[in-house]
Amino acid sequence: MVIHDRDPGHLSNCRQEKRSCRLKIFMLFMGIFLVALVSPSYVEGLDISDAPLEVKILSAPPNIMFVLDNSGSMDWEFMTDGDNGKFEGNIEYLFDDPGDNNYKTSDTNGTILSGADRGKWKSQWSGNNKIFYNPTVIYQPYPTKPNANTSTPRSNPENATPTFDLTDQYVLIGTISIKNAHYYVLDDTNKNGDPDSGEVYLVNFVGGERVYYRFDDDVVVDDIVDAGELRPVADLPDSI
Repeated sequence: MVIHDRDPGHLSNCRQEKRSCRLKIFMLFMGIFLVALVSPSYVEGLDISDAPLEVKILSAPPNIMFVLDNSGSMDWEFMTDGDNGKFEGNIEYLFDDPGDNNYKTSDTNGTILSGADRGKWKSQWSGNNKIFYNPTVIYQPYPTKPNANTSTPRSNPENATPTFDLTDQYVLIGTISIKNAHYYVLDDTNKNGDPDSGEVYLVNFVGGERVYYRFDDDVVVDDIVDAGELRPVADLPDSI
């Protein structure tokens, strides 16, 4: 027979520990019950996200900036797809200097189209030179400014002088005096996307009237209007 030696003190400690554990568990459940009873909204309004918190990164609000470029190149008279918007990569001005060009002819950035090169019609066509006169656009007066003088407009709308005389001769081709007030338009009849001989027309303003010519580049196809290549026509095609 085995006789176990039972320590009364040891048994008493075990009973006390069990009571303490039961009391702690009871108090925990009572605390949860009271919180739920007093503040049910905390439980009912709990919204558990389906997406991890680290992916909820808000992007910065959009910024809108109005930027005005007042650098010297803004005075140039060309905006093409070429180098820096220049014509043929090295020509900045189309017309003679009225007196207020930012760059003079002695400057690197002050080259003016001159001589026979003024027959290069693409320099005077809005399809290539995006800031040249476009007959399909309605031009509004500058804000707070009156309508411009159609014969001698201001070079700078802020200043009364200098002005630019649109009735002056721009270039003489053969016997035809092309005035400063002129432009070229394209009638792409074959729809190939390229200007071909017979598809380019000149509108020349003489004495306040429009005079029309068709450019037939039949001598040498070089995109230069030479003497004898402008044919007078009564009007522009209806397709323009």
